[in-house]
Amino acid sequence: VILVQTGKRPTVVSNGSPTASMDGIGACCRDGDIVYWVGSVITTVSAVLTCTGVKVFQFDLSTDTWDSGASHAPPTPYYQTTIPGTLYKLLLLSAGSMLLLFNGARENVSGQDYARIYSATFDGSTFGGATMLPDQTGTAVHYIFTDALVDAGGDIHLLYAIDDSGTEFRCHRTYDGSVVSTSRSQS
Repeated sequence: VILVQTGKRPTVVSNGSPTASMDGIGACCRDGDIVYWVGSVITTVSAVLTCTGVKVFQFDLSTDTWDSGASHAPPTPYYQTTIPGTLYKLLLLSAGSMLLLFNGARENVSGQDYARIYSATFDGSTFGGATMLPDQTGTAVHYIFTDALVDAGGDIHLLYAIDDSGTEFRCHRTYDGSVVSTSRSQS
């Protein structure tokens, strides 16, 4: 399986694969013989690009074939207009249990909308509801998701940025459904 990014539109290349007509960098995750590829479904409403959900394609390594893809909403990642596409990550927690991390609905604090990071479970066919990660509610700063990984001990390491009145901080958080630890440094 080869994923090629051309501008903001990824093209999925393999034997008889679909071509994804979606914006976003996309996220891949392997669970056994299945590779899941998640991309944003983008709609233009009144000349404004809006993410209306995600589409998941499955590639079966044992047969070298793609399925036709399935659309899901929610989750609904927030479409970033200042960076190419929507950033999110699909993590394998255990067989048949995955977690999608992404920037989702913004929160209004004192009349201003601020970016928030969410998670949603995925079992290979159905997404759970989007849940805002802890410690963001009511804060007048942007939380911008950048990447994540699962370590050998099963802890999720979340990398994100905070934009606090024009001062950007790079942050790392170990996450297991609740905050375990957080560190940040000014960039």
